[in-house]
Amino acid sequence: MNLPDMRDWMPIRVDVEAGRPMVDWCHMGEVRCTEPFFTETVERRLRDPFALLFRRQTPIDELLALEERSPGVPPQGFVFHMSRCGSTLISQMFAQLPENVVLSEPTPLELLLRLALLSPGIPDAQWIAWLRALLAAMAQPRTGVERRVIVKFDAWPVLALPLLRRAFPGVPWIFVHRDPLEVLVSHQRQTGATMVPGPLPPMLFGVAPSELARFSLEEYQARVLASLCDAAAMHLHDGGMAVAYTELPEAAWTSIAAHFGLSLSEPDVEAMRRAARVDVKRPGREFRDDTAAKRASAPAEMRHAAQRFAMPSWHRLEAARDRGAGAVLVGTG
Repeated sequence: MNLPDMRDWMPIRVDVEAGRPMVDWCHMGEVRCTEPFFTETVERRLRDPFALLFRRQTPIDELLALEERSPGVPPQGFVFHMSRCGSTLISQMFAQLPENVVLSEPTPLELLLRLALLSPGIPDAQWIAWLRALLAAMAQPRTGVERRVIVKFDAWPVLALPLLRRAFPGVPWIFVHRDPLEVLVSHQRQTGATMVPGPLPPMLFGVAPSELARFSLEEYQARVLASLCDAAAMHLHDGGMAVAYTELPEAAWTSIAAHFGLSLSEPDVEAMRRAARVDVKRPGREFRDDTAAKRASAPAEMRHAAQRFAMPSWHRLEAARDRGAGAVLVGTG
């Protein structure tokens, strides 16, 4: 693929062939990623016959040369979270600003991260080069006004923070968190892939496969939440900031914007306020907080699992936050 083509195309998937990552591309033109999740934008684009019929695939190494010639807009902030705690709302608010490229759970980047964590034999330096080149390819300006990229990851990539910090040093990040019991109730209603053994190896969360048989689903999920909080707390001093669910949505245009070095205008803030009124998981409906209902509906075994296995890690995260880990970085954006 030559450089002029790159500006109209975006990586949408990473696969492995003969032991090397391959990148699938989709023609995007000036289409921005404005849906709550990256996959939804791709699905919308693939309803166009041209984008569906004309697909491309390249070895990932080709992205290294493309990055040198067209590095894309720079990463300005990463959003990590413990799931079901408002991170998608944050990404939707920032997506309202046309100068932001917002990638919400970008499949190619997360697939490459998963390969890096689970594929021994390839040096970290190679993964770092690929991660940087892949994000550059995804962060190409499409309308001419983009200035920065903000990435909102799925819940599990916080476990890859050491690698991501080496790949993108100096990029500020946040970890959005919520009372573990409320998160567990949300997953009871509709379980996410991170919270069941299988889609991701339980070893990622510090659970040996031999232990699974003796864990209830509630205990496993609570242990997953604990591992996410522990990973964030351990690295919070390195450019991180913990953000509580109860601080949203105001934190997006105040403390988070400041931490990411963004200068927002009054129209920017108003656009973000409007986005905050919408239920991002149910478009077209007004958001209504259901915290009290979640807590009231939690069964006893879930309360026990949350209290025993998740709450200690959540409290450690809160303690790290209270000690001031994660200084706010103020810049011009």
